[in-house]
Amino acid sequence: MQCQKERSITSKILNEMKLDFFTTKRYTYIIAGNVTFQKKEQGYPKVNEVPFERVEWQNFTTQPVFSTDVEGEVIEEVIKDGYAQFCEFSKKVHQNKKNQNEQAKQALEVDFISIENEIKEGKIFETNEANIRRVLLYLNSMNWGVWQLPAMTIGYSAHQYDCDGHQATTITLDEPINYQGEMVCKFKVGGGRRHLTQYRYI
Repeated sequence: MQCQKERSITSKILNEMKLDFFTTKRYTYIIAGNVTFQKKEQGYPKVNEVPFERVEWQNFTTQPVFSTDVEGEVIEEVIKDGYAQFCEFSKKVHQNKKNQNEQAKQALEVDFISIENEIKEGKIFETNEANIRRVLLYLNSMNWGVWQLPAMTIGYSAHQYDCDGHQATTITLDEPINYQGEMVCKFKVGGGRRHLTQYRYI
């Protein structure tokens, strides 16, 4: 009995395999040993009727976003089961990110109220990286026509732009400050990396 049990355990270990999941904007890739499958996605991964396609080996240089251990041969049911686990994992990640974004939004709204109160009290904000970002985010949360510019220890001008449908706000200081080892006077939030490139995203 003991010998049979040991052979059973050895056989089980040999049949264990790990499924590694990698993602791009359009596809999920599943690597099972030396076999690779891909599945076209629409949004974050969901169990649906879109088939798995066997493709050539993909040379991923990053760590898998999800891994799970499976037993047995690489058959469709094993892949589907592993993919269902991956979808559940992705759903939780998506919900966690959504919750974090909501918390960040609420924190910003609280900070905006704080800034408004500080403006009413006549506070002069120290011109540093943290306050420039606070002021820019505050100004970018509203239309420029209702701005009441906070006073800062260095004078500045502020402008707002429509960048392909995305709002961006800039600040140009009268004097540069040390920002990440460089003397910089132009800062922005909003828009995209390719917009208003003469400004530093902060």
